[in-house]
Formats: sequence, structure tokens, C-alpha cells
Amino acid sequence: MQYFQKQSSLALGNGIYRTAMEGLYFIEQNPNVDERGWYSELSKLKEIEQAIGHPFVIEQINLSYSKTNVIRGFHAENWGKLLFPISGECLSVLADFRPQSSTFKQTLAFEMGKNGQMSGSIFIPPGIGNSFLVTKGPLYYLYCVNALYKERDKIGDIAISLFDEELNIDWPISREKMIISQRDLNSTTLKLWSKQNNSSL
Repeated sequence: MQYFQKQSSLALGNGIYRTAMEGLYFIEQNPNVDERGWYSELSKLKEIEQAIGHPFVIEQINLSYSKTNVIRGFHAENWGKLLFPISGECLSVLADFRPQSSTFKQTLAFEMGKNGQMSGSIFIPPGIGNSFLVTKGPLYYLYCVNALYKERDKIGDIAISLFDEELNIDWPISREKMIISQRDLNSTTLKLWSKQNNSSL
């Protein structure tokens, strides 16, 4: 499993970094810390739009709360997402489910919220699956998306098993210790999803 590392060669300026997956970006935060706590700019949408090459208009903002050892994902939809872990620590793993992508079936991991700091946010384009495992809770996870959930095209919804053998994720805790939803336990494999959607592996 490959971990994202900030490198100057990946920097686009203004704290935005390319990743190995096309359209997937990491946006760093540099909190101003003093005796009161800290202050941080989350993201500047105009700078994100310059990076992705098209408008990103936020239509809905969601917040999830998760306890230590909760795991969620892999979920992908046909809309863009800007994600912010705003407290707690998690391992966020992204997987490319776009059959025509050069990084199809590849994964990229981000250690978010280390040492109680907001380390950054992630911009995820359609077709890349998002997951996270809470390593230190509680975790508050903010989602800004450019579509209304109730108006979404359900055809674009994808839920792939967190334990898919092709993805081969090295989770830091055992499956038995994870707190996982029934939906995620019942999610399909990449191979079966591809077969059902007439995609070629």
C-alpha cells in the first residue's frame, strides 16, 4: 500500500499537491497555533478550481462522527468531494475504480489528523473510492460535495469491499477489532462489480 508523501515536485502552489491518481489532490493546512488553540484556513475554492480545471460548486455539506476502530468505505459516486477530518486521527485510503484510468485498482493512503492537528484535506473526483479507519477517535469528518444526495444518479454509486483481495489493503488493526456497517460488510468485490457493469479488468 502506497502512502502519500508531500514532495516539492508535486506542489502546484497555495498548498495544493498532485497525487499519483489523476484528479485527486491533497490540500495542506498550516494552523496558526497559540495558547488559545489554533486557527486554520480549510480551503480556497478558486485555487481548487484552478487545479481541477472546472468549477466546484458545493451543493451539500455533510458531517460524520465515528468512534475509534470504526471503518467506512470504499464508497465512490459520480460527484466530486472535498473532505476534511476536523478532529481525531484516521487512515484514509483511496482506491481508483475508473476502468479507463491508468491507475485503475491502485490505492493511496493518507494519515490524517496526526498529533491532533488538521493536517489537510483531500479533493476526490468521481470514480475514486473513499474509505477511512479511525485510529484515534472521536473523528469528525466533513464532506463538501457538488451534488445533492437526494438528486444523485444512483447508477454512479459504488461500494467495494474494504477487504478486496485485489486492493490488498494493509489495515493497521485486525478485521475482528473493526466496527463496520452491514452495508460495508455486504459490499461487492471489484471483479464482480466490473463483471456486472460490463467493464474489463
